[in-house]
Amino acid sequence: DKFVLDELEVAQEQCRAAGLAHYEVSSYGTRAGQCRHNLNYWRYGEFLGLGPGAHGRFVDSDGQRWSSLNPSSPEKWAARWTRAARARSVRPSPAHPNPTHPSLAHPSPESAPMDSTGTAHSATMDSECSPLSYEQACLERLMLGLRLAEGIDWALLRSPLVAARVEELLAAQKLARRGEARRGDGFPGDGFPGDGFYVPSLSVATVDAVTAYLAQEL
Repeated sequence: DKFVLDELEVAQEQCRAAGLAHYEVSSYGTRAGQCRHNLNYWRYGEFLGLGPGAHGRFVDSDGQRWSSLNPSSPEKWAARWTRAARARSVRPSPAHPNPTHPSLAHPSPESAPMDSTGTAHSATMDSECSPLSYEQACLERLMLGLRLAEGIDWALLRSPLVAARVEELLAAQKLARRGEARRGDGFPGDGFPGDGFYVPSLSVATVDAVTAYLAQEL
């Protein structure tokens, strides 16, 4: 409501006065003070889901993005890790020599049995690994990337499905192209060079509306 919006505007002014830039729709910080943990989510990076009910995202050696899901029951989750500790040791794999790579926490989807829905179930980990479709991955990237002041790089979202709507929103100034000066939301002088687009004025309502409009093509 108006009271909340007014209070948010005051908070934004105070943050800017203190040298804290609005780098994400709900976050302010200095250049060195941005949350790297959350930036990995918003930039659609890979991450492990370790706790009960935790989700993960990782990309296999063929470039396929996968979603992983742990059992939500703490008992089932604990039993999963007990079985895993007995069944295997953590060691580098030929495809991913890094022992911390998600493929070691979630057995290779290619070798896991599939059910009728296309979900891979690990016999040793009792977890689920599901391949994300092109449309699902695009939607997730939009939902996360548009939260950031830097927006989305076209190199990471080459989607003909949303290209026309992006151009439409650019013409209406609902989106702006990378390389164009920001209007008070980013760090002074930031133009975010590169081939991409962003929401010029970050707010939950604006980001949600833009995301919903683009997602209609997915």
